[in-house]
Amino acid sequence: MPNWKKLLTSGSNIQISELTLDAAGVTKASIDTSGNISAGNISSSGELAGRGLAITTNGVNKAFIGTDGDIVSSTGNIEAQAGYISSSAALLGTELTLKTAGVHKASIDASGNMLLEGAISASSAMTADRIIIETNGVNKGFIDVSGNIFGAGTISSSGLLSGTSLDIKTNGVTKASIATNGTITSDGILCPILSSNTDITYTADNDGNEVGQHIFKDRTAVLLTLDEEQASFAPSITSSSDISASGTLAGTALTLSTAGVQKASISADGTGSFTGGITTGHAGTASLGYVTASQLIVQGTDQGGAIALYDNDGNAIAQFARCGSGANAHKGRIVLRDNATNKIELTTIGTSYVTADFSSSAELLGNTFQLAHNGTDTLDVDTSGNLSTTGIVNAGIGLIKHTIGSNKGDVVYFGGTTSMTTGDIYHYKSDGTWEKANCNAAATSDGLLAIALGAASDTNGMLLRGMGTLAAIDGTEAVGDVLYLSEDNTGHANAAAPAGTGDIVRIIGYCLHASNKTVWFNPDNTFIEVA
Repeated sequence: MPNWKKLLTSGSNIQISELTLDAAGVTKASIDTSGNISAGNISSSGELAGRGLAITTNGVNKAFIGTDGDIVSSTGNIEAQAGYISSSAALLGTELTLKTAGVHKASIDASGNMLLEGAISASSAMTADRIIIETNGVNKGFIDVSGNIFGAGTISSSGLLSGTSLDIKTNGVTKASIATNGTITSDGILCPILSSNTDITYTADNDGNEVGQHIFKDRTAVLLTLDEEQASFAPSITSSSDISASGTLAGTALTLSTAGVQKASISADGTGSFTGGITTGHAGTASLGYVTASQLIVQGTDQGGAIALYDNDGNAIAQFARCGSGANAHKGRIVLRDNATNKIELTTIGTSYVTADFSSSAELLGNTFQLAHNGTDTLDVDTSGNLSTTGIVNAGIGLIKHTIGSNKGDVVYFGGTTSMTTGDIYHYKSDGTWEKANCNAAATSDGLLAIALGAASDTNGMLLRGMGTLAAIDGTEAVGDVLYLSEDNTGHANAAAPAGTGDIVRIIGYCLHASNKTVWFNPDNTFIEVA
């Protein structure tokens, strides 16, 4: 076909075998019969479509894009200076360099090493045998092939930091470390919260110079000071778990609570309060526990509050407790046992009893009194003071004190008489009152006689028989002398029998002391009237 050197225009398709574009006799572009396009610069506002693209310089092939989309460069370099390179598949090459305005920003060399001037971020895992972080060419941190992390500055994380161990150094000197078993070793720990699933152990230096150097504190005050001998807490210790010590726990107060409810406390003055009770244990290989206090007070008998002493077999051998529940929770009892067998029970309701030998140097007071042998009553004293026994009553009476009115024997409290003279002898009148005995007439000396033990018959009593100390014995008495009513003074005794006409001669007892007026008082039921 001849070469047409004219402008071709058409409103429809133009069909020719090939097309060559020349300028000044020089070919600038051509389309051959296979549809291949050869040109200097090719630009398009839309897509360039074809089975391949070859880029040449001075007839030398520099790069080629094949029909499978692969980019091949004869020099091995691919450079995009004005835009970016993107691919939905792998980008393969010996190295990659990224620049901005001709300044290096990132590169990947032939060994796979990455060098970046800015930050690295990823939405998934980043995999490499090591990472080195530098600032102005100075190493600031790296992760080596073993996974160890080294940082010249601060390491922070909003999540977990996981590893087998952690070392913190200053100028190459280790200041703190966390070992693979979780143990923390540090020259000093400063943290807002310290928690551990196991024990927190503090070890002080043993040079004797560590007092006040190991402390826990808040922003304004020291809370805990540790030295080689003790720990000092200010103002208080709060723990939701156990607190134990091999030495002394010292403080101004102690409070123990469960679920926010106080169960025990010891105040600054040493007063202790325990809602659950106090138990001191003792085993064969352990030392005995003690509770020492100037007062031991147990409250809450409505809830079963009591004091109990247990032997090693678990028997409550002594107990101070309530009598029962309800109203009886306000009434007390004392129980003493031989192992598990009750021996003594003193109760404010029901019957108190003693099943072993018992003696008392003071009064025994009760509504009734009962002695038994092998379960059989041998002696009973009822509410009226009546005594009944299956045996013989032997009253052992020793010599009394030589004080006027002292006595041992049968004492009655009746007669309604006052202003009496202690130690004088009185006669019981027909009107039911007492008068001083007078041997000058039978009407004032017969019948019932008694020694006044005080000013009032119903309060102080009247001795009917027994030992007593009189106010006076007229005449001269001697030990063993028979005594009579005195004819010299009413109410007195005399070692000499009255001899006046009409006098009543009646033996009233016997002298037991030559000067102290102590007598055995036992008036004879008969008397003689002097003619």
